[in-house]
Amino acid sequence: MIYCDSSFSASLYAWDGNTARANAVYQADGRRPLLFSEWQELELVNTLRLGIFRNRRAGIGIPYNLGNCQKRIAEDLRNGILRRVKLNWPSCVRRAARISEETSEGTGVVMLDIWHVACAIDLEASTFWTFDTDQEKLARATGEFERVVGIGG
Repeated sequence: MIYCDSSFSASLYAWDGNTARANAVYQADGRRPLLFSEWQELELVNTLRLGIFRNRRAGIGIPYNLGNCQKRIAEDLRNGILRRVKLNWPSCVRRAARISEETSEGTGVVMLDIWHVACAIDLEASTFWTFDTDQEKLARATGEFERVVGIGG
C-alpha cells in the first residue's frame, strides 16, 4: 500500500512545481488504491488553501481551482483510486512519540513530519511518497518502508 503526504498529494491534485514528477511517479507505480485518511484529506485541502493564499500574497495567478481539486478527490474516493482508512489515533501517537524520542534531537525533524511517518507505518504502508526533504530522510531512516519516493527519487 502507498501512503502520500500532503506535499505529494497536493502536487497530484493541483498544479505546482512538482506536478510533473508526482504524475510520473503515480503513473509508474500502478498499485492502487492509495491510502487516504480523513486527516490526510483535511491536511491536503488546507495545503491547497495555503497555496491559494501564498499565490495571492505574492501577486501570482492561482493555477488551480480548489472546488475542482475537491471534486477530483471525491471522484478518486468513489472510484477506488483512494481508499479511506481509519487511523488508530492512540497507536499513531505512541509510534510518533517513539520516533520523536529516537530522531528529533539528532535530526531536528518537526512533529508533522513525524506524524505522517508514524501514521504510514501504523497503516502498514509499504511505500511512502513525499516532496518534503526532511520527511523523506525520516521515512528512509525508520527502515519501515520498502520504497520511499521523494524529490530525489
